[in-house]
Amino acid sequence: ISAARVNTIVVVNPYDGPSATLATIGDYNICIDFLRDAGVEVVGYVGTKEGYPYIYAYRDIQHVKDDIDLWASNSYTTIDGIFIDEVTDRWPDARFDSTQTASSFYPNIVDYVLDSKMYNRAVLNPGNFYHEDITEKYHGDDRVITIIYEASQDKFQPEGTTGHTCADLLWCKPTTGCTPPEPLFSQGIWCRQIRKFDGIESIKKLMDDGVILPEQTAVLIHGALDDEYLTTDAVHLVREEHAAWLWITSDAMPNPWDEPPTENI
Repeated sequence: ISAARVNTIVVVNPYDGPSATLATIGDYNICIDFLRDAGVEVVGYVGTKEGYPYIYAYRDIQHVKDDIDLWASNSYTTIDGIFIDEVTDRWPDARFDSTQTASSFYPNIVDYVLDSKMYNRAVLNPGNFYHEDITEKYHGDDRVITIIYEASQDKFQPEGTTGHTCADLLWCKPTTGCTPPEPLFSQGIWCRQIRKFDGIESIKKLMDDGVILPEQTAVLIHGALDDEYLTTDAVHLVREEHAAWLWITSDAMPNPWDEPPTENI
């Protein structure tokens, strides 16, 4: 790890958050110290919704803050920030969620991380396109990172993985009696999106114009082929689309985050 030539952030998640046995916490503290001594930034996991994978409600915000407090307590060694999971994406579940609700809930948590606990990093994970109102307060603040893509490589680079094109991945296509507006997006973050239909133009413009800094956007790709060329191409695509953070792994669903990538990744 110490020989790495790139900045690295590691998410630590003992048990869907910091609550764990003393023995487990002790083991994690050893790993956290090892990582930070090697120059790796470490962020602690907190969830924000109830019922994963069948989410039906927000967690009580005080319970989320209690988890953050536990990460900051003497039980754990020093970490650098908090990883905030299950963030509302651009299409909220109308049964319990809305952009307005999310735009109040998540800045409250980020403020608690940065201002109350004095951490230098907050990572928000909608794992998808999100509404810019949620992060508007932090545009230009590179302490705050949002994950805009968390999906498999065949949806990011279909041409090199399955021989398909981005057009093949769209729900709107001539074979379904629908003609998407031109031009279509090419491979990368926006591959599966349809101009005008999906309403992502505003956040894309903020990224393209540098209002949302590249250092504020992350991409997580799983199910990647053991192919050095495709990995290099993924890096280029991420940079071209104004994102600075990338994790790419051959590990696949249902849990693509519990094994290291293969050699050529």
